Amino acid sequence: MNHQSVLENHKTQMDKLVRRVMITAFGFFLGLSIFRGDPLEARIVFITAIAIAAALSLLKGVLGGTLMRWGYVVLTAGVLTARFVMGGNFDILTVAAVSFLLVVATYFEFSYVTLYGVLILIGNTAIYPWFRQAYAVRSLEEWVPIAVVFGLTTLVTAFMCRRAKELVTYAENHAERAEQTSQKLEEVNAQLRLVAGELTKESQRLSDLMAESSAVIEHAAGTAHQYAALMDTLKESAGAMDKTASGVAQRAGSGSAAVEEIVNQAERLHGQIAATAEVVSALGQRSREIGKILTTINEVAEQTNLLALNAAIEAARPAKRDAALPWWPKRYVSSPSKPLRPRRISGR
Repeated sequence: MNHQSVLENHKTQMDKLVRRVMITAFGFFLGLSIFRGDPLEARIVFITAIAIAAALSLLKGVLGGTLMRWGYVVLTAGVLTARFVMGGNFDILTVAAVSFLLVVATYFEFSYVTLYGVLILIGNTAIYPWFRQAYAVRSLEEWVPIAVVFGLTTLVTAFMCRRAKELVTYAENHAERAEQTSQKLEEVNAQLRLVAGELTKESQRLSDLMAESSAVIEHAAGTAHQYAALMDTLKESAGAMDKTASGVAQRAGSGSAAVEEIVNQAERLHGQIAATAEVVSALGQRSREIGKILTTINEVAEQTNLLALNAAIEAARPAKRDAALPWWPKRYVSSPSKPLRPRRISGR
């Protein structure tokens, strides 16, 4: 529902009220005129007013609500002015004029109230020269304050209508925003219901995961105890290794001096081995020389053995030959044609 439809709905309801008030008032004045025996013209005015009011209501669909209301205002102002100049009761007509002013104010339209007040004041002022007798019920000094008071009342009522319309419009704007907010809240509520459903599913899945996580945590707790025991063992091993390393470091410190002594002894031994090598090399040279001497000795021994063998052979020969031939080794007397010569013995 928008602003215009709310105001128009209010004005439509007021149209029914104003129509009933006008027809009732015009009928009352018609009856009063008949009862008082007023001239026929006065009765015709009210009968015509009732007919015009009914026609305006019937032609609302053609004329429109605004034009119909303008017609109500003009018709009422004209009827009250006409009835007054025809000798109507001043007090009754004054009350009727002010009452209809308040009824028109319920439209919350500044223009309707202003038009009604202007028509009452200008209409009476305009016809005054032709109907002086009707206005003679009051002196000019009385009519001026009455006109001023009515004019001020009209202005105050008109501005109050404008202010009331602003307040109604403001309220309608807030009502529309509240309705839009309500629709948005309904949409958000629907989304929240969807989210709640999803959260319920996620909560169920999370519950399942928590159950699985609990089992994993229990397993991890057992593993953690085992790991803690292993860490204790490793700490003990590390302590033992630390002690061992300390001992090794101490031994390494003491062994460093021993190694240094061993290196020194190895250097001295190396010098001795070098000297021994020189001696061995010299002994080898001497050994080779001795080998050569032993070879010569072996050859001499071999020659000696041969000579001894020859001597033995010669000793075994007959005495005759021994007497005829001088003694020589056999190897040197092989044949008469080739005399034997002694073999040269090689030596140093």
